[in-house]
Amino acid sequence: MSSVFLLDAQGERLSLAAGPHLPEVWAHAVRSFPVTATACGAAVTRRESIVSPDITTDPTYAGFEAAA
Repeated sequence: MSSVFLLDAQGERLSLAAGPHLPEVWAHAVRSFPVTATACGAAVTRRESIVSPDITTDPTYAGFEAAA
């Protein structure tokens, strides 16, 4: 499963741009969030690719457990 996010002009929030196969509950949870949250945000701030094989145990997804 994959998704595409867009960074806002201020560089503070990511917004879901594409993710046609994401479960609805997850798509809703990640529709817009601070760039400091999740592996997606970490990839932006670190400027590197990050793969999370299990978002239920990945510490970068703290706060998103219910949707995962």
